[in-house]
Amino acid sequence: KPAAAGAPTPPAAPTSISAADEGDAVTVTWDAPFDGGSPTTAYAVTPFVDGVPQTPTIVTTPANRLTEAAVQGSPLGIAAYCALVSRSMMGIIAAALPPTNATVTGLPTGREVTFTVTATNAAGTGAPSREVPTDSG
Repeated sequence: KPAAAGAPTPPAAPTSISAADEGDAVTVTWDAPFDGGSPTTAYAVTPFVDGVPQTPTIVTTPANRLTEAAVQGSPLGIAAYCALVSRSMMGIIAAALPPTNATVTGLPTGREVTFTVTATNAAGTGAPSREVPTDSG
């Protein structure tokens, strides 16, 4: 069944992926893709060791969890949240998006390691990025 006009779709694939070897970790960075009409809520960074997918590193929005916990623990409750939103709506929107980088640890040395990144929104998970090797240079 086709999606209704204007209905959100999963995000596009992230672009400009890079993976920098930093000794005991690899830092993967990417550009946020088109969000499909619904804000991106998470990214999954999947390492492939010798072509075999490993457990992904999930990148979510720390600001959402922090704001939610602060509001729930606040004696002002929802009033505190409303004051926060009214201060700077654009700042809140920017803070609510997940970061576009991840540090991946626990990878084997001396093996070929590549990475893909997928983006997720309320409509689902989009296609993976192109697979990129670790840049050890």
